[in-house]
Amino acid sequence: MSKRQEIREKRRRQQVRQRILTIGLVAVAAVILVVVMIVSGLNAKSSGTSAHPMAKDNSMGNPDALVKVEEFSDFSCSHCRDFSLQQEPGLVKKYIATGKVYFTFYTFSFLRPQSLDAAEAVYCAMDQGKFWEYKDALFASTVNPLNEPFTKVNFISYAQKLGMDTTAFGSCLDTGKYKQRVQDDLALGKSKGVEGTPTFFVNGQMVYAGELETTIENSLKTAQ
Repeated sequence: MSKRQEIREKRRRQQVRQRILTIGLVAVAAVILVVVMIVSGLNAKSSGTSAHPMAKDNSMGNPDALVKVEEFSDFSCSHCRDFSLQQEPGLVKKYIATGKVYFTFYTFSFLRPQSLDAAEAVYCAMDQGKFWEYKDALFASTVNPLNEPFTKVNFISYAQKLGMDTTAFGSCLDTGKYKQRVQDDLALGKSKGVEGTPTFFVNGQMVYAGELETTIENSLKTAQ
């Protein structure tokens, strides 16, 4: 083998080794990326960073939390809408996802007949595990309503957008399955002294939206 051939062979071997090294590094990087994604996903689940952590029916959070918060709300109430879409996400992240607060939502449908219809609809969504998502959809529909947002056609449209079984949902509405529960919510609120919405109870203490976070903080300190 000539000197020139030896040089070429040496270069070829170096190139082969370089390619093997590059392929190895890429493979390792890919494995690391997958592991990071899996761990991140697990951390997100364990820390409850979803929009509605530990949600079950019309409650979310840790049932054993030191602080229990109840909300009484009317879907036709603009202040209730503002709380749901603007203030609630922050409270969820700070108190509910961290296991400090157990939060329950009750309908208090007193402003107009359509509020009763919307309250029944959100409980029908509960049957499919979509209570909280549907609640948000109902409030979002009232931000800039061009027409009446609380009609059966619209209720089914919201359900469809959430991927629900619209046939079962429509049947729930037609049979009035949750008509009595909506009335029970209203009666419960009145028995606790609720006169307007949104009204909250923090470990039994009635407060309004502006006082809610301060009252939660004080209750946490007292309960510890």
